[in-house]
Amino acid sequence: MNKKSGLLTGLMLPSGLLLWYLARNTEVLAASLMASMPVVMLLFVNIFIEESMRLLFALVFTLAIKKLALPAKSGLWAVMAAASFAAMENISYLMAFPEAKLFLRILYSVPIHTNAAALYALSIAWTQNRAKPLKLPVLAAFALACFWHYLFNIGAWYLPLKLVILPGFILNAAATLALLLLLELIFVSGGYLYGRL
Repeated sequence: MNKKSGLLTGLMLPSGLLLWYLARNTEVLAASLMASMPVVMLLFVNIFIEESMRLLFALVFTLAIKKLALPAKSGLWAVMAAASFAAMENISYLMAFPEAKLFLRILYSVPIHTNAAALYALSIAWTQNRAKPLKLPVLAAFALACFWHYLFNIGAWYLPLKLVILPGFILNAAATLALLLLLELIFVSGGYLYGRL
């Protein structure tokens, strides 16, 4: 690991914490301005805020990678920031609702964040390696991440936690495996799609 990559790696965890802090305060402000809205809408607004900030971070991080002349696969480090974001979110939930069952929530909630970051890394890599970058893959990744996140938040809000944990874990584990396969094919030297997108 060279000094540049080491510096970016060291910045990922605090970046995730800062991202959580900004998203959380923006959500609180949005909730105060839209207090009369139904819960389903407030949940969507919160998810839109979180995913917008996560995608913006991924795009800014991509510019930093270009500036430092690092390989495109360095974008995967943004997944570390997403994991930091998810950890802080779950800590905040535990502080607000100190119940042991919240630890089970981690089984499906953390992958929601890391999968979204990996999805953004894939979509950005897809557009970067084209003469005329396409915005569609990034927008599609954003829409999919919002939908996936919203699906589980709605389920967790309206259903008992025990009914959400196992399906949530299975679905997110499957999504993680699919993303890992794509990341391997695209970013790892020797992968079938390496350098072809």
